[in-house]
Amino acid sequence: MEKERTGTCRSPSQVGRGGDALAGLLSPQDFMEEAGRFLSQAEPNAWCIAAIDILHFRMFKKLYGREMAEGFLEQIAEHLEEVRREYGGAAGYFQRNDFCVILPWRMELVEGLWERIAGEISQIGKAISVMPVFGVSPIDDPRLSPEAHFDRATLALDQATARRPIAFYDPGMERELEEETNLLSEVTGALARDEFTFYVQPQCDITSGKVVGAESLVRWNHTEKGLIPPGKFIPVLERCGAVYLLDQQVWEKVCRWLRSWIDRGYEPVPISINISRIDIMAMDVPAYLKGLLEKYGLPARYIKAEITESACTEEELAINEMVDRLRQEGFLVMMDDFGSGYSSLNMLKSIPVDVLKIDMRFWRSRRRTSRRASASWSPS
Repeated sequence: MEKERTGTCRSPSQVGRGGDALAGLLSPQDFMEEAGRFLSQAEPNAWCIAAIDILHFRMFKKLYGREMAEGFLEQIAEHLEEVRREYGGAAGYFQRNDFCVILPWRMELVEGLWERIAGEISQIGKAISVMPVFGVSPIDDPRLSPEAHFDRATLALDQATARRPIAFYDPGMERELEEETNLLSEVTGALARDEFTFYVQPQCDITSGKVVGAESLVRWNHTEKGLIPPGKFIPVLERCGAVYLLDQQVWEKVCRWLRSWIDRGYEPVPISINISRIDIMAMDVPAYLKGLLEKYGLPARYIKAEITESACTEEELAINEMVDRLRQEGFLVMMDDFGSGYSSLNMLKSIPVDVLKIDMRFWRSRRRTSRRASASWSPS
């Protein structure tokens, strides 16, 4: 879950007619019209189309403010306009932090444009993981519509990451998209058939060795393939904004399971459940969980709410409100994967969680920093 771009199942060809003007760039509709005229006279494989996004742009805006963020977008627009004026093609602004440009299909030009945009970020300041990402598709058949070429570029863009910020279209991506669409349909059916279950992973006190809690781990109990791990289906649900439907089922099953233990005379340990950014945007999480507690007659101490660090950085205001309300209702709130992303202790001042689950990468990096500091020290 490295990316933080909006996780919705969109059809790239469904380009809106809107789009605020930005440094003279074309709106989506005007871009497609201009691209159609240009490509009608283009030679095959002489040009490419690049869909451009900025990873973690909302974090950039939060760090430096709206005015600085808008100025950054203007600088990107100026770079795209410079490319258009020098080589031809077309350049468009597709709202928020999304751009598209047609430029000569030469690798040094694509990389040079990426470096210029990335350089604007480094000049403003240190913004960890904020960077441009490109999805590039060579225009091998100018007879195809501009929307079709844009589709290909956005398919490639979905593969771009911080480690590989420039991704290129491959026909295999079409097959992957078709497979993902089929999987989504299958997952939707599995939700209706109640095929998802959960397992619990014990959490132990390292001093006493006693089990003091557990974490719920979802599994798909497929009728033909058996148990399927979450890595096979969670990303699909996240990208389509439907993961909250699965989370609702899992949360209820956890509460039902806790109730069954109490009814048999046992004192269960608290179970942690995962709360995603999509959950927070799709529903009133505290009210939903409170309703489950009332339905199964459970005190809030039996449920621990886990939110990821990346969700906190993306939706801080919504997270703050949710965390406050959960704690008021008696839930224990945990931050999962702390240190895997922005790793700022200042974040904890505004998001008062009860427990931190520290990512091992954070721990290893701090140990390396500590060793370097010790090795370089000498008495004065």
